[in-house]
Amino acid sequence: DVQHFREKAGEEPIKHLKAMLKSAKPKVRARACVALAKVSLLHHDHRVGINPSGKLLQATLGLLEAKVAPSVHRWAVEALMFLTIMPDIKEHLYKEKMSFGSLTSLSESVAKDGGHQSTLQHCMVSALRQMCCPRDKTDEQKRLEQEMDPKQIEQMRQLSNPHGGQPTERADDTTVMKALAAQLARDDATLVV
Repeated sequence: DVQHFREKAGEEPIKHLKAMLKSAKPKVRARACVALAKVSLLHHDHRVGINPSGKLLQATLGLLEAKVAPSVHRWAVEALMFLTIMPDIKEHLYKEKMSFGSLTSLSESVAKDGGHQSTLQHCMVSALRQMCCPRDKTDEQKRLEQEMDPKQIEQMRQLSNPHGGQPTERADDTTVMKALAAQLARDDATLVV
């Protein structure tokens, strides 16, 4: 539940989830990856403590390449989908020249996971798209950008939510996205799509 992670209330469950990343059981690690990725995405104030580009990303990528049950691969792909929404993660993947391993092997593994193929397909295609294409802007965002500069938009957003709402994500870097697209092609993403 999103409410459990608001401000200080999130510190205790996050501590337990981070401990679960060290579990000997891949299923536990995979579920912890998904939960921490969601918290990082929804609660910017917890990102620094979670450090999604650190152990969380390493655990997620490690599970993608590990010889584990198909359900673990499916959960790891879901964690990757949430992580790749964040521009900082994409930039980290680019700077570290990280490989995603054989995405076709991963896809074949999850295909063995019963009726969950559509979940994998959605998560995998979403993650691949997020790494290669800039986020779509809403019609409202496009209209505002025509009328005001980014600083004015941010000031207006803060004024409309004085209790601190979530900060907006910074824009994706096209250089990073082009490089990630090339890496994904080397890791056989086109075959998966």
